[in-house]
Amino acid sequence: MERKFYHNAFATNGDTFVSLKIFHQKFEPFPIPHNAFDNLEVIFSDTTAKVNWNKPALLGGMAQGAWQQWVFEIRVEDAVLQNSTAIVNLTESSCVLQELSPNTVYKINVRAYNKAGKGPWCSQFIGSTFKSIDLRYTFPTIVWGTRDGLLQSNIVGDDIVSLLNTIKLNRMAVRDVTWFKDSIFINANYTTLFVYNTSTYSFSKISNIFSIKSIAIDWITPKIYCSNPVNQMISRMNLDGSHIETLPMMTLAKEIAVDANN
Repeated sequence: MERKFYHNAFATNGDTFVSLKIFHQKFEPFPIPHNAFDNLEVIFSDTTAKVNWNKPALLGGMAQGAWQQWVFEIRVEDAVLQNSTAIVNLTESSCVLQELSPNTVYKINVRAYNKAGKGPWCSQFIGSTFKSIDLRYTFPTIVWGTRDGLLQSNIVGDDIVSLLNTIKLNRMAVRDVTWFKDSIFINANYTTLFVYNTSTYSFSKISNIFSIKSIAIDWITPKIYCSNPVNQMISRMNLDGSHIETLPMMTLAKEIAVDANN
């Protein structure tokens, strides 16, 4: 008897059909993970990578309580040398890859399996590790805004600490963040621009800003660029908010970026 199955259908020839119950292990084998998943996420550092994914989608007709105790396999391949490594028997939908080479492009795949068989590989993720980081002199971090305020973590999203809570931000949500050297500029509620210095821990509000959709920094000048959704214009100013200039254009810019070199 074939132990593998995806779906079984029974014809009743129009007669009254009450129920069918099969409890024997031979008739209820482990299902094979039939579906792949396309939500593979990878964040690289210089020698590590944090990999996350979701379980395969259920087949049609299966409820959320259906058996899903899959184990997972990760395939990691050096895109240049084409050397691959497999990590198997993972029970969680995340994994931290160690001992990667700095400044190297990797191809990463994940699939689910069990003792009945293996499912298809997910879509391939291609990314590169950073150049070698000397932690004696530099400690790269990610700064991001949430409903809880301004947070900071390492470059793979771990070791999260709070820089500014919502009370300090007058209970306003962080909508956009940019930075220049040791200063972080915070767009709060699309109405207020704050600046926080990570060296002196000073915190202040930039005046004369009342409507702001997005912010960006010109590192060479240096200048702050702001998009105003009410006037549908883009303006620029010094880092302290002085000498505001309006650019000769009308646009409702939801996101702005500055190419300082050109």
